[in-house]
Amino acid sequence: DELLFSALQASFTVDFMESIQAPEPDFSTLYFWSEGKLLQKSTAALAISKHLKKPYSWLRIFKLIPLFLRDFGYDFIAKHRKKIKKDACFLPSEMQRNRILK
Repeated sequence: DELLFSALQASFTVDFMESIQAPEPDFSTLYFWSEGKLLQKSTAALAISKHLKKPYSWLRIFKLIPLFLRDFGYDFIAKHRKKIKKDACFLPSEMQRNRILK
């Protein structure tokens, strides 16, 4: 499976969110469209993890944790991500840029 990406402000995403009648997006969270459902926060991250190679695909085990606790953890990591991994922001390669919808 190839995953495609789009910024929430991109015209593709704006049009798509309107077409599925999604509420106004929260720009501080992650969204993932899967099997006809718009997932967000920890649920989106765990759905994405099943497309990753091992050991990252094993992150799905966290679905056993109640949603409010998972989302609390998601929010904590999102808020502190720059302190956790300082080099997390990088410029995408040409191949990666081809997977970004505009």
